[in-house]
Amino acid sequence: MTSDTLTRREIGRIVGAEAGPTVVLIAGIHGNEPAGVAAAERVLSELETRGVTVRGEIVAAAGNLPALAAGRRYFSRDLNRLWTRDVVHRVLDGDVDDSVPEEQQLAELLGVIHGAVERARGPVLVLDLHTASASTSPFAILGDTLRNRRFAAKFPAPIVLGLEEQLVGTLMEYVTAIGHVSIAFEAGQHDDPRSVDRHEAAVWLALAFAGSVAQADVTRWSEHFELLRGSRRGLPRFLEIIHRHPVAPEDKFVMQPGYRNFHPVERGEHLATDRDGPILSPGSLLLFLPLYQGLGSDGFFLARRVNPVWLELSSWLRRSPLPSIVPMLPGVRRHPDVASTLLVDRGVARFLAPQIFHLLGFRVRAADGATLEVRRRRER
Repeated sequence: MTSDTLTRREIGRIVGAEAGPTVVLIAGIHGNEPAGVAAAERVLSELETRGVTVRGEIVAAAGNLPALAAGRRYFSRDLNRLWTRDVVHRVLDGDVDDSVPEEQQLAELLGVIHGAVERARGPVLVLDLHTASASTSPFAILGDTLRNRRFAAKFPAPIVLGLEEQLVGTLMEYVTAIGHVSIAFEAGQHDDPRSVDRHEAAVWLALAFAGSVAQADVTRWSEHFELLRGSRRGLPRFLEIIHRHPVAPEDKFVMQPGYRNFHPVERGEHLATDRDGPILSPGSLLLFLPLYQGLGSDGFFLARRVNPVWLELSSWLRRSPLPSIVPMLPGVRRHPDVASTLLVDRGVARFLAPQIFHLLGFRVRAADGATLEVRRRRER
C-alpha cells in the first residue's frame, strides 16, 4: 500500500474497450480496516501492469478517508450506518451536516457509486470489503435477494444471511435496494496480514465470476480459491443471524476474552459484561462478530445454521405467485406511506411468522410486539 493511498478516494479505475459488468470495490468504509484498500490496490496494479483484458469497468474507492488516515473506525458516526433512505436523499440534495465528517464521505461515495451506475454497460456489482476485531475465517454477507444469493454462492466461503435485518443503514443494503448485486466480504482480523491476501483472493474471484476478466487471466486462480476454501475450516455453508446485542458507550460493555468469530456457545454461557452484570447467551448458537474494539454499537450477534433445503424452498416460493397474495390475507394491510411495505397484525395473522416472510422474500423491518413491518425485497 503506497503512502498516499489512504488519502485519496479513487484507488484505481479501469475501463475496458468491450461492454460488460461494472464492478465497484469499496474498501475501508471503517477506518480501522485498511486491508481491503491494500488488496484493491494490489489487484488494480496487477491488472494494469499485465495489461489484462477487462470487460466493462472496474472501480476501486477508499471509504472513510479521515478515519483511514487516523486508523479509527469513525469519528462522529459509523459510515456504514448512514445509508438510510432519509440521510441519502438529504445528502444527495446537497444538505450535508458539516458537524458529522462521515456525511461528506457519504456524499463522495454516493458520487462514486451513482457515477459508476450511470456509466454502466452491463450489470453492476458492489463488493464491500471489511475485516473484524476478532479472529475469524472469511465469509460473505448479503441482503437476501435471489440475485445476491446466486453470486455469493460462487465463493467457497460461509454465507451469512439476516444481518441486514439487525442493522440499519449499511452500504450493502442500500445498493441492494436500488436494484444491484451487493455483497460484503469479511476477510479476517484487522491486523492479520492474511486478511489482505484473502481480500485479494475474493476480489480476483469476484472479477472472474462477474465476467470482468477471464478466469484464465487470473494467474493464481487455484491458489486464491483454495485460500478461501481452506479457511472455511468445516463451518456451515449458510448461517442466519437471529440475535443482536446492541451497546452504547455508557453501557461499559466488555466482551469476555478468547472468543473468535463463529465460536459455538451454549445457553447460559457468560459472553460479556456491562454495567448491569454478566450477559448470558440465550441459546446454543454460534457467536458472530464479538466486539473487541473501542468503537461500535454491536456487542455481538448470534447465528444459527441454515439448511440449504430451506433456501431452495425459498427460491421456489419467491418465483411463485404467493408473495403477491400476502397483502390480501387477514391481518395484513399495505403501509399508507411506504411502498412495497406491509403492516402485519400478529394477533390476527398468527401463522405469518418472520420466518414465513423470509421464505416469501420479505425483509422484517420492525416489530413492536403486536405489529410487524415487512418490506418486499427488490429481486430484479
